[in-house]
Amino acid sequence: MIQTDLIIIGAGPGGYETASRAAEKGLNTVIIEKEALGGTCLNAGCIPTKCLCRNAEILDYAKDAATYGINLGDVNFNFQSAIERKNEVAEKLPAIFEQMQQDMLDRARAHRDSHTYEAKTYEESKDIIANKPGFVKAMWCGEEACELKIKDDTTATSRCMPFEQEKIADTCVCCGKPAKSLVYWGKAY
Repeated sequence: MIQTDLIIIGAGPGGYETASRAAEKGLNTVIIEKEALGGTCLNAGCIPTKCLCRNAEILDYAKDAATYGINLGDVNFNFQSAIERKNEVAEKLPAIFEQMQQDMLDRARAHRDSHTYEAKTYEESKDIIANKPGFVKAMWCGEEACELKIKDDTTATSRCMPFEQEKIADTCVCCGKPAKSLVYWGKAY
């Protein structure tokens, strides 16, 4: 089973833009698309249509070139070549889209990782929360009293309890009792 924070149905411009923003915010995001990535817009609608419109625009400029002292001779339109160009563009775009998505995901992960700090003492966690943007990962005993104390003292709240737990200390960062879980703490901005 896939564990995710957000499922987006449709990988058209709205879907992939939403997924990109969610990934930038650190959400584990899944896009479901029944056809090709990019949806109808990328593969059969907007982008291919714009490609053909650009062909027509260039033809129009070429026909008017003599006005600017440019003699191109007999200018004509080859419909088959225009369709082949449109198809080539449409075929290349999914790979470009995939690379863009991967680049954004890599940047979002790098940003998250560079703004995640480890704390083993309460004073260390309070200092990080007060002076650095991002998250503090620290061990927690699981008691609500500690969660409330952290919130009262720092305004940070628990943001994530990873499925794959790592043990960075034996005791709770707040009270010193035996720790049960690694938790990511952060402020809402």
